[in-house]
Amino acid sequence: MMWTLLAIGSCELVVAHFLIALWSPVVALGVSVLSLAALVWLVAGIRSLSTLPTQIEGEWLTLRAGRQIGRAHV
Repeated sequence: MMWTLLAIGSCELVVAHFLIALWSPVVALGVSVLSLAALVWLVAGIRSLSTLPTQIEGEWLTLRAGRQIGRAHV
């Protein structure tokens, strides 16, 4: 599901760049750089889900979101 969001974001990046470029090429470049940075951040988040999975150990539930870790007694 996260990879689908990445694919949609990639399509949005291209379409938005061309539409904004009709108005201002400089603004289109800025928006494209920000969108590309967001896509890189999304890929890093997707990859962190496999390297830092959610774990249940005894009565403890460990949820990891990126590099943030939360523990709760269940």
